[in-house]
Amino acid sequence: MPKPSFALSILFLPFAFHSIQAQGAAQPAETKPGTATVSGRVTMQGEPARGVMVILRHPFPPNSPRATTDENGRFRFTGVAAGRYWISALAPGYTSPNFPDTGGKMLDISEGDKLDNFDLELKRGGVISGRITDSQGCPVIEEIISLSKRDRNNQPQNYSAYSANFDLYRTDDRGVYRIYGLPEGRYLVSVGYAQTLGADRITGRPTFYQRVFYSNATSESEAKLVEVSEGSEATGTDITVSDSKETRDVSGRVVDAVTGQPVADVDVVVQGISSDGTPMGVSYGDRSPAGSDGAFSMFGLAPGKYRLMLSANESKGYFSDPVNVDISESDATGIDIKARKGAASISGVVIIEGTDDPSVLANLSQATVFAYIYLADASLPSPLRAGPFEVKADGSFRISGLQPGKVRLDIGLPKVHLPIARYERNGASGQEEIEIDAR
Repeated sequence: MPKPSFALSILFLPFAFHSIQAQGAAQPAETKPGTATVSGRVTMQGEPARGVMVILRHPFPPNSPRATTDENGRFRFTGVAAGRYWISALAPGYTSPNFPDTGGKMLDISEGDKLDNFDLELKRGGVISGRITDSQGCPVIEEIISLSKRDRNNQPQNYSAYSANFDLYRTDDRGVYRIYGLPEGRYLVSVGYAQTLGADRITGRPTFYQRVFYSNATSESEAKLVEVSEGSEATGTDITVSDSKETRDVSGRVVDAVTGQPVADVDVVVQGISSDGTPMGVSYGDRSPAGSDGAFSMFGLAPGKYRLMLSANESKGYFSDPVNVDISESDATGIDIKARKGAASISGVVIIEGTDDPSVLANLSQATVFAYIYLADASLPSPLRAGPFEVKADGSFRISGLQPGKVRLDIGLPKVHLPIARYERNGASGQEEIEIDAR
């Protein structure tokens, strides 16, 4: 039986008022230096803030220019390339009331833009400090403190500290922590591990503490919120944890489902399963590589139920059915993950339409394609992400080794933000999702 293959043409429309449809892939032009400028002023309590770093953050780190304010608090960026950025002023212990919860204001910058008089205000941030001890009164050392910002209705708020100083959130040898530079608001403070959505499963530690909130509550509903205002310090935010528990280890092999031979250099991911059987997602640290003999090992998982599978992103075209493990009482060893080669592929062309601007068209040579795979298994609501896959200079791409399920494609462009205008399949407008069966 021939392997199924799909062709897809994805077109991008950079300007909504254009309706011209390109008939073929545009040829990339030589990339030009950026021509946009961004300037403004940073103030503290109405006075110029001298020597403050201002950063234009971009998803791709090499394109994150920085500037320092002069004696008048002014900053200026020149030669900025087109793209989507977040601008923010960074000063230890301070926060910006312009955008306290996101760490910056989003800017869509086009070539030749002159964004002047962009003012940023800094205010002294608040502080939360306290001490973490165990049931014997001994300090809990090098444990991470977690903060969750809440609105007046006790609903979670988007909050990003955007701080490279992660030691702020770690207890010292006395069990003491002091987190500064916090925006005004109300916070849940907790310490310890809980198997929640987005939490890393693999701690790599021999023991762990169950999560406890301030003040010594085991659930969010019973936790006490900590109020933070400009320049304030909430001291005595102390938490006592229960006795530590031992973590578990998981190990096994990845083998070819047909030949039984080891499958090397693929990633195994672990996904937590809640008490009602709902998968809890996969985080960045939830994976372990299989070695040359197909062996993998994971150290430091909290007792509970999990499922193991191959990563869609680092699987060399292999996929596997999930394998459930229960490590509530002991380690899990000798697990075989049976890998099968994905037979399906998707190929097509990315076309930028509605413009002949060489600086925009040149982005094709730097584009990447991502595939989000929704498996038929209804207990896996979150898609597996595969990619990035290279887009060639003529806009063509190919994704191979796909497993059965529904696939949705997305495009990454490093210097511009272009919405997807439509999908075409074999010359006709198609659906965003592509069905891949098990043939």
